Amino acid sequence: MEVLKRRRQGYRLGSTIKYSEFYNLHPVVQLFYFAGIVAFSVMFNSPIYLATIFWSVLVLGLVYEFPMKVLKLVGFYVLIGIVIVAANAISSQRGTNVLFEYWDSFVTVESIVFGILSAAALVSIMIMFISFNKIVVQDRFLFIFSKVFPTIAFILMMTLRWIPYLKRLTTEITGVRKIQGMGAKTIGGTVFAYGAESSMASAESMKSRGYGTAGQKRTFYFNYKFKKTDLIFLLVELFLIALNIIFLVSGFGNVEIYKNFSTQKLFSINILTYAPLMLFCLIPYVQFFQTIAKGKR
Repeated sequence: MEVLKRRRQGYRLGSTIKYSEFYNLHPVVQLFYFAGIVAFSVMFNSPIYLATIFWSVLVLGLVYEFPMKVLKLVGFYVLIGIVIVAANAISSQRGTNVLFEYWDSFVTVESIVFGILSAAALVSIMIMFISFNKIVVQDRFLFIFSKVFPTIAFILMMTLRWIPYLKRLTTEITGVRKIQGMGAKTIGGTVFAYGAESSMASAESMKSRGYGTAGQKRTFYFNYKFKKTDLIFLLVELFLIALNIIFLVSGFGNVEIYKNFSTQKLFSINILTYAPLMLFCLIPYVQFFQTIAKGKR
């Protein structure tokens, strides 16, 4: 009976969105978390720090999206990372520990390590957007930025919506053409025509509803209220972000790759300065496990 009840509620693995407390937080709190993840991925280059960020965003993506879809995307992102590592190893001639020589050039251990860390940061950010797109949806994005930058927020939201829409439309048209026995090489014009028609319909709908009328106060379908829980989590996020910045300025979380390279320094860590980053990455999971404990799944 419990299984049937969960099925009727739309329960499925990898889609616990409406059961997650983190999803129900205020959009500003969610935005600060993802902004912090991006900032820490760029600022820190310690392999332990980057590994913590990587696994936190990967597990978060598996929670909010189908696991197979996430793994396919991660495989593609890892290929991009391998290309970055190879390109940096070939183009960079810095470093003293020569790994091997080819023609008139050489590859150093430092260039490979630097490429791996750079690729790890980029891949972590790309994986982060899997859960970001599921949590900070269009309504939340507009709710945050439309009051300050209404035009820019609207254009950006429409642009981000356009890409998955064209992808979905291309898949549908390709499937229909294959069933009809027609080739899928000339679907560009068809996709563009359907996309333009959809844009015209959206424009007419917005015009009929008085969008952009002078003096009209913008309303939202969802009303996100800033609750006491949101304030607590926002203060915790700001406190942990401040601690990480202080420790970063003090020299923690970064390692010298091309100067005095050593594996001991590369993997050395101070638990006290590492704890704020780990706690920040675990913020969504605290809420998620609270949800499981309460039996909301």
